[in-house]
Amino acid sequence: MLLENGTTLVGTDVLIETFSTGKTKKGGTYFSLQVRDKENSVPCKIWDGHTEMKKYLKPGNVITIWADVSEYQKKPQLVIDRFELSDRNPSDFVQGTRFDVEELWTKVTDVIESFEEPLTKGIAEQLLLSDEVITGLAKKAPAATDVHNNWIGGLLEHIWSMIQLAEPIIAHYKKNYRPTLSRDKVLFGVISHDLGKVIEYNSDNPAFPLTPNGILVNHIVIGPAWVYHASKYLRGMYEGTLAYEGVDWTGETSHLMHLIASHHGIEEWGSPVRPATLEAVLLHFFDNMDSKFMHALALIEKGVGPVEGYSERSYFERTCYKL
Repeated sequence: MLLENGTTLVGTDVLIETFSTGKTKKGGTYFSLQVRDKENSVPCKIWDGHTEMKKYLKPGNVITIWADVSEYQKKPQLVIDRFELSDRNPSDFVQGTRFDVEELWTKVTDVIESFEEPLTKGIAEQLLLSDEVITGLAKKAPAATDVHNNWIGGLLEHIWSMIQLAEPIIAHYKKNYRPTLSRDKVLFGVISHDLGKVIEYNSDNPAFPLTPNGILVNHIVIGPAWVYHASKYLRGMYEGTLAYEGVDWTGETSHLMHLIASHHGIEEWGSPVRPATLEAVLLHFFDNMDSKFMHALALIEKGVGPVEGYSERSYFERTCYKL
């Protein structure tokens, strides 16, 4: 899409990402949408909204629009004059990771196989490898819907990037400061911290809308629950066996649950608890680093924003980035 202020889009096909309704000061109904093609995502308004339109304006639908490009808060916005359903397939608008998903999957599972702590390894295998449905979803799920890695395979890409950050830093702190720092637990957190997103978002819809599960309980709730139930299953099967000898079932399970529950870092960002172990502290910063870098990179790769030489302004970080 050409998004220069003052231009008009004629018969342009776009995928609906989000949809909501609102009221004008005069009591009229308007619709707010976020739409995209393969390159750009942009907010839209339909000022004269009618109830019968709503059945067509669902996330994941493709519509053909006639719209004027305007500017709101120094960012492009479309004002849609009219639209109609398009015969384009939503899959035409799918964005995917730049890496081979099967190779990423192999690398992540190799890390799990390298774990030495029995319970950490056992729970990781239960969460990621024992259920074919979860495995399939994990290979195509996004890491987010708009902030970073919001494409097919984005979750795996985010996990693998974090592993690359984590390994040398864990080694540094283990060698020089804290020999008891658990590599397995940090990497468990890296691999599992966003795993609940495989059922939080509908990965079969290219707009990645929330599922009913995602509305009721997000990944910060889902993940610790999965850890608890996996640990309970393993304890019932293997407590007292040689392979799990010396395992502190309650303490270790709580630690693994804590990693997921605290990875956003603070309550304002959605975590019910703050990182309270060294492993959790590292996990939070690895996640924060990778997500913020990828968010900035996505804006940079879109090209020039309102200021020559800089990207569009980030709504989340309240800045733009040098190209």
